[in-house]
Amino acid sequence: MPGSTITPDRCRSVIHWRVLPPSSRAHKHKLPPFLMETYKRPRLVMPDSVEKNKKIKTIIDSLRLSNDQVKLVMSTLQAEMTLGLSKDKKKRDSSCLPMENTYVRSLMDGTEEGDFLALDLGGTNFRVLLVKIHDGKCESYQQNYNVPNDKLNGSSSELFDHLAWGIASFLEKEGLKEKNLPMGFTFSFPLIQKSLSSGLLSMWTKGFKCTDGPGLDVVRLLNEAIARRGDIQVDTVAVLNDTTGTLMAGAYLDHHCQVAMILGTGHNACYMEHLEKVEKWEGEKDEPMGVAINMESGALGDNGCTDFIKTEFDIAVDKLSHHVGTNTFEKLFSGMYMGEVARQVLIKLTQEGLILDGRGSPELFTPWSFLTKYISMIESDGSGVFENTMDVMAELDVEDFVKEEDLSVIKYVCSCVSLRAATLIAAEIAVLIQHIDQSEVTIAVDGSLYKYHPKLHDLVLDKVHTLVPNVKCKLILAEDGSGKGAAFVAAVATRLSRAAKEARRDSDGDVKDENKHSEKLPSSPTAETVNSEKQDGESNKVDSPGKSPKSDNETENSLDLEATFQPLKSQPSLDMALALQGIPLKVS
Repeated sequence: MPGSTITPDRCRSVIHWRVLPPSSRAHKHKLPPFLMETYKRPRLVMPDSVEKNKKIKTIIDSLRLSNDQVKLVMSTLQAEMTLGLSKDKKKRDSSCLPMENTYVRSLMDGTEEGDFLALDLGGTNFRVLLVKIHDGKCESYQQNYNVPNDKLNGSSSELFDHLAWGIASFLEKEGLKEKNLPMGFTFSFPLIQKSLSSGLLSMWTKGFKCTDGPGLDVVRLLNEAIARRGDIQVDTVAVLNDTTGTLMAGAYLDHHCQVAMILGTGHNACYMEHLEKVEKWEGEKDEPMGVAINMESGALGDNGCTDFIKTEFDIAVDKLSHHVGTNTFEKLFSGMYMGEVARQVLIKLTQEGLILDGRGSPELFTPWSFLTKYISMIESDGSGVFENTMDVMAELDVEDFVKEEDLSVIKYVCSCVSLRAATLIAAEIAVLIQHIDQSEVTIAVDGSLYKYHPKLHDLVLDKVHTLVPNVKCKLILAEDGSGKGAAFVAAVATRLSRAAKEARRDSDGDVKDENKHSEKLPSSPTAETVNSEKQDGESNKVDSPGKSPKSDNETENSLDLEATFQPLKSQPSLDMALALQGIPLKVS
């Protein structure tokens, strides 16, 4: 519902979603104007020598981005996006952004109805969800399952048999084993997507060391595992990543949503692109003229295009990371790395004798010991308050000799790291807003960094409004894109499939009716005869061939879900609906 917020009421394993009017929302992120100014322009106030102050600011202010640098980040991102969408393979290969086609060409339009499943495999645990959409309301039920070590190290068929077992267990618990339900599959591993319901595994990550799998179609592996059981009916209609799911979840909350971002441990963005801008598109450029593009924007700069904003601290963080030289943009501000960036700054300040008596502690000098949640804690302290900051100092074992002026410097470091993160995120959002060229855009965001950092929402939104002042923009929290979002993709795919099949039946009825009346025409008709036959044909035209009623739980089999997607504000035309599913017109 536009202008409303969906919030969960939890009751045991079921999550009910209710709509709250805008006036009743809790604006937990909203800051008073004087604090907003403080966080837009972090200030360092220290009762110490001017020379010491100057040294500290010189070190820390390397994290501050100038207006020219922000503009260059924006133009660089736009250039890399264009290259990534190019028809020319050499140009695409030169871009650091894959700009992957998700084959999702429609967002939710509010007419989706029924029960849908989601399977979310993102680590050593997986979830199965049932999402019920009826009369515009959504309920979700879920169950978590563990992936045992022998499945992590066995064959891919053993792993997918375990996933199929989890699905069957969940369906039995919910009393749905006899139902044929469509399912969206969130597969959070590197994937080469071939269609909406087909994707080839690139490599196993996150502790998975299966003996095979790379190069195989993960949807086919899952469907084969389900078929081997023989006791459940599930149609895996879509495979996607969590960012695409967040976009769909955002569209459920707000019909202006065209962009989604993950701001958590990692970072990525997804947006609805105009087909004419996707030069590498190989399918028919028919209605609807849009497709969701998975940018993999955390890789911006992997080709060196953003080296101009990297500091010595960023270089140090990259060297400590598991994959040096990759995910360059993500390492500047995501939850995995923000804390380490701050720690690198604190180490330099300590080594130069500017804070903590120049000695620090073993904990402080341990890589990755300064967690990103510490930044959120410190940023929660008000002006002149150091309660949370002291708690963090205790975690780092420096509370016995930290001074108040040290606390002020540490807060300043965290403020600058946060401001840089917000500025880079805002620059990316601004580019996407300009690119899709709409006067009102909602950005759906999910991830722990966005949810738990006390200032990030306001900092990002304030900077976006500065960069694109003529566009109405807002950020909304769209949680569980990997769960509900996957079910929503399945719901949209099912809606379009049904619409196409109904349109095909209409077409068959119309063609048969026209052939029937054309047989009555004389070989040399007079004008009167033609008019008579025309009127007769119009009066007997078949508007609908009729369709047997189906339950909400029943779905069409063998859905061809390389469907073109975009919100349909009206019933799709015959040609468009048939084109969505690749169904040719049949003439009897």
